[in-house]
Amino acid sequence: MVFWGYFLTILYIALLFSITKVLRNRTANVEAGRKTVHIGTFFLLPIAYFCFAYKEHFVILCLLFTILTAFSKKLPFFKNIQREETGQFGMFYYSLSMLAFSLVCVAETILRGNCNLTFSAMSVAFAALALGDGTASLVGGKIKSPILHQNKTLSGTLCCSFFTVFGVGVLWLFGLISCNVWILLSIAFVAGMGELIGGKFDNFLVPFSAYFTYLGGYLLGDTFAIAIIIFCAVFYIAFLLKFITLSGAIAAGCIGGLFFYFGGIYAFLFILLCYAVLLICSRIQKSKHCDLSSVVAKTKGKDFIEIFVNGFFPILALILFAFVKDTRLLAASLIILSANFVDSLSSDIGALSKTPPKDILTRAQVEKGISGGVTPLGTIASLIGACVFSILVALIAKLPLLYLALLTPLAFIGTLTDSVLGSLIQAKYQCEVCGKYTEKRTHCGKNTILIGGKEDMNNDAVNFISSGVVFCLSFLLFLL
Repeated sequence: MVFWGYFLTILYIALLFSITKVLRNRTANVEAGRKTVHIGTFFLLPIAYFCFAYKEHFVILCLLFTILTAFSKKLPFFKNIQREETGQFGMFYYSLSMLAFSLVCVAETILRGNCNLTFSAMSVAFAALALGDGTASLVGGKIKSPILHQNKTLSGTLCCSFFTVFGVGVLWLFGLISCNVWILLSIAFVAGMGELIGGKFDNFLVPFSAYFTYLGGYLLGDTFAIAIIIFCAVFYIAFLLKFITLSGAIAAGCIGGLFFYFGGIYAFLFILLCYAVLLICSRIQKSKHCDLSSVVAKTKGKDFIEIFVNGFFPILALILFAFVKDTRLLAASLIILSANFVDSLSSDIGALSKTPPKDILTRAQVEKGISGGVTPLGTIASLIGACVFSILVALIAKLPLLYLALLTPLAFIGTLTDSVLGSLIQAKYQCEVCGKYTEKRTHCGKNTILIGGKEDMNNDAVNFISSGVVFCLSFLLFLL
């Protein structure tokens, strides 16, 4: 059967290349030829399943195809499937990713005597790459829809997810992989996300994300698969609303998925509420034409670092809760998160104040948006936010309401610490041209002059320290 496996594989690949040559001659469309091979290679899987009793034989075919595609520019029969643009090596990335998975199959065979698990994961990755990513540009490009990122469209992303479901579903229905609906949906979501953000490396990102999502769902169960779905859903919502940057949306998705995986549905709903409040406040600020772009250092939305800074200590406390099962650790995680969002709430609402902000320590009047500045409106907003979030934390963690005497000050102290540190150590600059005080290193096209704080101490660093302070205090108050 091994002989017939190689024979049928070579014959099938030759047939694919013949079809692409005919398509190119008739349509002069290189993309159609590329995608014919891209999609058509999916049907090599039945040959591997039924002809290779030892499925690690697949590594030889992957290695051969990787070598051929590496020299595709010099091989005439590859002209039918290779883009002419410099740096386009899609088929090489395709075969290289499959080679990596097949090598893992060999390793599993050596260690365990078979490669059933890793070959199933490779089959899932193959389905996502061949059918999902293959149809994304072929079908999605012909349907008019909004461009989401670079040249990636909404229709292409949806096509990738839909045909990934189809391909993985076929493998599942025929008993070739072990799967359920949650794992199936998680693979489809993550494949669509990989196609959207992958750029010219989507032939790596799509299969690798599908591969590890399948393994995670198989080994860790439905909770992991649902967490992946939540991760993708949060990413799409945050990114499509243009609330945060692409990297920030990825970080927000990760934090949302981790909150569900380690803390459960109520912890996830809590962080979703925090994001919703922050989004509403941001929209209100924009609707009031409160422009702080000349003062604050970052103006294009929250990025990965900002989301990571706000989520690191809450996630750390949540992981400890998952292992220790002490609800006070859950409360600590949620109250740290609350403190971070209350601080953002104070800044966003405070910027709407008609009363000029004053430095929290010197009481000197400062520019709106300058760290360390406080207003009565912002302070009131942070106190109300601290009270509301504390009540929710007590309910979710099932703590006595007497704990509110600890939770509320903890939720508020993050704002207080952030303002004090912003006044003391955060870098502040002055523009040489217009004389405006700012947190930007450049203003009016020229470098600004450092007039206060430490040069390396930006808003992200201050927020991280403030979050760490609440983390330490919550442990001292709850657990000692």
